[in-house]
Amino acid sequence: MSQLSVSRQLIVLWNPIFSIHSLKQTYFLPMADGPFLTIWEEYNHKCIEEERMNNMKNTRKIIISLAALVIVIAALLGIHHFTADSPTAGDKTITVEVVHKDGSVNSFTYQTDREFLGEVLADEALVEGETGAYGLFITSVDGETADDGNQEWWCITKSGEMLNTSADQTPIADKDQYELTLTVGY
Repeated sequence: MSQLSVSRQLIVLWNPIFSIHSLKQTYFLPMADGPFLTIWEEYNHKCIEEERMNNMKNTRKIIISLAALVIVIAALLGIHHFTADSPTAGDKTITVEVVHKDGSVNSFTYQTDREFLGEVLADEALVEGETGAYGLFITSVDGETADDGNQEWWCITKSGEMLNTSADQTPIADKDQYELTLTVGY
C-alpha cells in the first residue's frame, strides 16, 4: 500500500518506481497515470507560480532600492552643491603663513582678484608642484622642498583646519587665512 505525504517543500511517495528532478526538489512518482501523478502536476505548477511571484517581488524590491539609492545620491549632491564654498569674485586680501621644518614662520599677505588659492600661490611664485589627478600637489614652498623619502609633505590648512581639497581647488574669500606646514609622516 502506498502512502502520500504532501508538504509545501516536498512530496514524498513511498514505494517509488522512478524519480523526476524539478526546479529545487526531487519527486518520486509511479510510472502509471493516477492520483499521485495528478497531485505532483498540481504541486509542480503551484511551485512554479510561487517561484515566479517571488522573483517578481525580488525584482520590485531591487528596483525600489535602486530608485531610493538614486534619490539619496541626488539629495547628497544637491546638499553638497548648496553648502560647498564658492569662489568670491573681485579684490580680496588673503594671508598665507608658511611653517618651515625648523618651526620658523613666514607670513605673506596678497591682494588678488583670483578665485582659487592655487592660482594666487602660483602667481606669487610661493609654491612649486606637480599637477595630478587631484590637482596641484605642492612639493616646494618658500624655497623649502619636501623630501618624499622622509615622508615629508606640505599640509594646507585654513584658519587651523585641514582642507580636503588641493590648493588649486580651494576657493578663497576676502580675509581668509591659510597655512602651509611642512609635515612629516603620512
